[in-house]
Amino acid sequence: MPERNLTDWNSMILGYARIDDYVEVLQLYFLMQGLGILPDKFTFPSVVKACIAMEDCSGFQQVQSLVVKARLNGNSIVGGMLVDAYARFGWMDDAVTALDEIDRKSVVSWNAVIAGYVRILRWEEALGVFHRMQRLSVCPDHFTFTSALRVCGVLTSLERGKQVHAMLITCGSEGDNL
Repeated sequence: MPERNLTDWNSMILGYARIDDYVEVLQLYFLMQGLGILPDKFTFPSVVKACIAMEDCSGFQQVQSLVVKARLNGNSIVGGMLVDAYARFGWMDDAVTALDEIDRKSVVSWNAVIAGYVRILRWEEALGVFHRMQRLSVCPDHFTFTSALRVCGVLTSLERGKQVHAMLITCGSEGDNL
């Protein structure tokens, strides 16, 4: 059998990630590295997803350090996965820092930070991220609006709820089902 290249490894890792076999994803990832094959921007999303699914904080920290070393933390997909992982592990300061390092932030990355704050009941910070999106002219999606309206409800803040609704109208989502 010919020697496997990075594309072969990425294909196998992605295949196992797609069937939610995260143990195999991580085993292949570490085997690949042991053979001297360095991961790339196509490897890391599946591996970070596996760390999240397995709640493997230490494995994630190892992966994260390689992402930074490879200078891929600014990549929208890889950086977005880091944001999501940090937020899911409850490391919100790191999630915000990772978000700030992404060159082209997607609404998904913003949503991950908002969801992370909601998950740990830090309502004001969740709304702060929502308003930061607004200041930067990032148009939220349905998930963002639903989260922001939920936070307004928890805080029993009708005025803030009205502000979120006004932004919903501005972004053209009023008629859509939330």
